[in-house]
Amino acid sequence: MQKRRKLLFVVTVILVIITFLSTFIITGCGRRAKVIAAKEKAGQAEEQQSGSQTETVKETVKSGTEATVKETIKEEEPKVTVESAENTEAKESTDNEETTASESAEETTAAETEHLDALVAVDLPFVAAESGSIYNDHVYPGTALVPGDSGDLNYEARGFISFDISQLSGATIESAKISGKSSTVYGTPIAKYGPLIIKAVYWGARAVALDDFNLDGIEITNNLKNNFSKSPEVLKEDLQKVVDSGINRYQLCFYFEMPQADGDGEVDDIQYPLENIDLSVTYSK
Repeated sequence: MQKRRKLLFVVTVILVIITFLSTFIITGCGRRAKVIAAKEKAGQAEEQQSGSQTETVKETVKSGTEATVKETIKEEEPKVTVESAENTEAKESTDNEETTASESAEETTAAETEHLDALVAVDLPFVAAESGSIYNDHVYPGTALVPGDSGDLNYEARGFISFDISQLSGATIESAKISGKSSTVYGTPIAKYGPLIIKAVYWGARAVALDDFNLDGIEITNNLKNNFSKSPEVLKEDLQKVVDSGINRYQLCFYFEMPQADGDGEVDDIQYPLENIDLSVTYSK
């Protein structure tokens, strides 16, 4: 009987223990499940929150990026516009300068062409009746210019030529040239008396006379050769003065600078036919 009670007691205790343990285990599992569920719920909430934050960050970044890009574009646009405007202005300025230069060059070329077209070149006519040579006390009108000495007569000789410049009235002289070609040379006049001097003088629209032998004037040029072609500036300037004064003659004297003939009885002179002396002029009006 006592054994049965002990056994019953033991069984009861075991059942109690088992019940307790079962209850404890079940309770623990439930709590654990609740904890796990809570954690899962918290995790989901955290994930949602994280996702929301991520989206927010993305939106913020996106918005910030768009704003930055917009601001950048906004800031760059005026710069590009200004630079574009400056480039356009510079290009327009360059184009205008090139156009102006081109137009100026065209105008200059046109003006030069017009000026050249307006120029007139002419060999001025000599007046034979007003030209000739003087041998000290002898006048030979309308003959060749014979500067030098007369040889047996021992006279110094000078040549004079008169040009009709009436067609130059009111003209602007652009250039002037005096040329001469000898027909005969006697002796060695340039070696003895040279150089040959050409001087601008004036005796008027009449025949040359004895008193004209020592006329004063301005030296135009001098030559150490029988044949010559010279375009000295003084010729152009002096001819312009005569034209401006209204005189219609331009007159020249050919001579050698010598105190007297050499007295050797030999002729030393150069003969220039009147038609071999040219006064060439280019002018405009």
